[in-house]
Amino acid sequence: MEIREKGSEFLREELRRAQKELQLKDAECARLCRIREQLERELEELTASLFEEAHKMVREANTKQAASEKQLKEARGKIDMLQAEV
Repeated sequence: MEIREKGSEFLREELRRAQKELQLKDAECARLCRIREQLERELEELTASLFEEAHKMVREANTKQAASEKQLKEARGKIDMLQAEV
């Protein structure tokens, strides 16, 4: 009978250890899930920010291109006028 009791006690202790380990792993999983969610939110924010910045850069480039084309057209007009005078 004593061997059976020791065996039962050993199994109960193993069960307690396994339950405690499971609780620790559950807590770690929850922590990692929170970290993953935070990283996903940050990634979404950074992606949105990157696209906004890219659109801004394209707008600025288009504006500068339009201004340069206008200056080129004006310069060609002046050259044409000067050539006509000569």
